[in-house]
Amino acid sequence: MHAAMTDACKAATVLVVDDNAANLKVVGSMLLKLGYDFQTASNGRDAVAAIERSINRRQRFGAILMDLNMPDLDGIEATRLILGAWGAQAPPIIALTASATPEDQARCTAAGMVAHLTKPLHVAALAQALQEWAVHSELSENGLATEDRDAAIEQPSPAHDAGSLMDLGRLEEFLEFDDRAQTMTREIVGLFVADAPRRISAIQAAIAANDAGALLIEAHALKGAASNIGATALQAVCDRLEAGSREAIPVDAAVRLTQLQSLWAQTVAALSRWT
Repeated sequence: MHAAMTDACKAATVLVVDDNAANLKVVGSMLLKLGYDFQTASNGRDAVAAIERSINRRQRFGAILMDLNMPDLDGIEATRLILGAWGAQAPPIIALTASATPEDQARCTAAGMVAHLTKPLHVAALAQALQEWAVHSELSENGLATEDRDAAIEQPSPAHDAGSLMDLGRLEEFLEFDDRAQTMTREIVGLFVADAPRRISAIQAAIAANDAGALLIEAHALKGAASNIGATALQAVCDRLEAGSREAIPVDAAVRLTQLQSLWAQTVAALSRWT
C-alpha cells in the first residue's frame, strides 16, 4: 500500500502560484527533485483559470501551492473562489508564504487551505506536505480513500539574525538539487537582483502615496524573495514594514526605507562577491 501511495504521489502535477519569478524557480526545482511535475501561475486569477481548465479536461492537479500576498487577487480570495466553484473536485490548496503569524495561519484555515508552508521553503517540509495531501488527493478521486481537510501543517519559522547581512548557507542548500556549476542558484540570484530594485521603488512610491495596502504587498513580496536567497537583514526590514502597514503607513516608514536602500546596496555587493 505504501508503494502504491508513493507512485500516485509522484505522478501528481502540482500548480505553483506566485507572482515572483525567483520563487517559482526555487519551488519548481524542488518539485522536480522530489519527482513531481508542475505548472505555474503568476497570480490568483490565472490560478482559478488553470483549475477550471484542468477540471474541464479531467486532469486534476494533485495539489496547489498558493502564495498569499499577490496583487489584484490574493491567495486567500483565489482559494475561496476555487473551493466555492468546485468544492470537493478542487485540489488541496497549501499556503506558501513568508508570513508565519497565527493570524495568517487562521486565515488560511478559514479559507479552506489544508496546510501552511513558510518561506524560505525547505525540501523536507515540502515533501512532507505533498506526501500528506497530494497522495490523498489522487486516492480520493479514485474512491479509495477520503481525508479530513480541516488540519493545517504548521512549519516553524526559521530564526534570522537581523544584524547579519546574508545567510550564505541558504544558497548552499540549493546544491542538493543544482548542478556543479550552480546554474540554477545563479539564475535565482540573478532574478532576485533584477527584481528587487523594482520592489524597492514600489515601496518608496507606496510610502509617498500613503498607500498602506500597496506597501504591505510590496514589502511582503520582497521579504519572501529575500528569504529565498538568505538576505536576512533585508528580510528583517521588509518584515517590519509589512507588519507596520497592516492598518496604515507606519510612522517610521521613511527610516525603514532608508535602511532598505542601504541594505540593498550591501546585499548586491555581497552577492557579487559570492558569484
